[in-house]
Amino acid sequence: MKVLGNKVSKPIETKGEIRFFENFILNTNHLSFMAKIKILRSLRKVCSFLNRDKDCKLLVTNLQNIVEWRDKFAHGSISFKTTRNGYSKNAYLFYYEENKPKERLLNQRFFDNIIIPLLSNTRRDIDKIRNKVNKLFKKKKPTFYI
Repeated sequence: MKVLGNKVSKPIETKGEIRFFENFILNTNHLSFMAKIKILRSLRKVCSFLNRDKDCKLLVTNLQNIVEWRDKFAHGSISFKTTRNGYSKNAYLFYYEENKPKERLLNQRFFDNIIIPLLSNTRRDIDKIRNKVNKLFKKKKPTFYI
């Protein structure tokens, strides 16, 4: 047993595969991206092996970076700069960061060097963690407290 605040918690031993969690939580359109991140954060609080796992820490960092880029695109604006000769041919993302206006050139280099690696690394980290969790479940672990 574990004491959390004024509550006594009983250990819960998890068993079986995590397909239900993947299919009905992670791979559903019923939950927003932020809701899924909040679920991951909550799981990290109760599953100590996720806190110690370096891949999980990288995943959390990458997910936070995805959220930040998503917010820049969602709350910023995409437009073309005005030049003396008219508009530039390049699209820019205009956004605020730490209450300061920022801009980012939206070219192939941006997507090849920032967005695509971020998404690929996140997918890789998700796969690594899924495999680790599945191995633990097959061993009838992990035990965590709720």
